[in-house]
Amino acid sequence: MAMTAGELAGVLVGTATLVLAAVLAVLCWSLLRAARELRHATAEFRLQARAHLAELAAISSSARDEVHRVDDLITTAESIGHTVDAASQLTYRALSNPVIKTMALAAGTQRAARRLRRSS
Repeated sequence: MAMTAGELAGVLVGTATLVLAAVLAVLCWSLLRAARELRHATAEFRLQARAHLAELAAISSSARDEVHRVDDLITTAESIGHTVDAASQLTYRALSNPVIKTMALAAGTQRAARRLRRSS
């Protein structure tokens, strides 16, 4: 029983179709496996991202509190600086004139004592 050309072509086309279907089935199976792995990796990433996001929020809150604390310290330091400047100016004004007069009196007394010693 010899095959005609049409029958041979039909067998070849059928065989090629079966091979192509098998290749497509393997590709689909690989694609499904990759999709499952991707879904699993995405779920794992979400869990880790949530944990890191919570940690980042806590760190951010801590940093914000620290910035407020440092800002309060700077404000307090500036206030103390202004108070010290004002106190220094007040002390200078209050003491400079009496100190100058006391030094002048001491210098004058010293000069008078020298003159008295010379004349005696």
